[in-house]
Amino acid sequence: MTFAGTNGGEGFELTMPKQWVKRVAPYLSMGLAVVSAAAAAGRLAGFPVPDVAGRAKEFLDKSGQELANLRGRA
Repeated sequence: MTFAGTNGGEGFELTMPKQWVKRVAPYLSMGLAVVSAAAAAGRLAGFPVPDVAGRAKEFLDKSGQELANLRGRA
């Protein structure tokens, strides 16, 4: 398994209203934390949770950091 290449690996840019970010950021942050914890718990319990060569945790951590930065700017 691999992550899908988006825009030649460069990703893309989103434009969101600041009020929307302020209102929704806590829920997105909580969702990322729950998914990360569930993946870790699943691995500890012995379930075959794919990690895609360690990049899934890296992606979740980076997403959380980006969300915190976006919320701070809003």
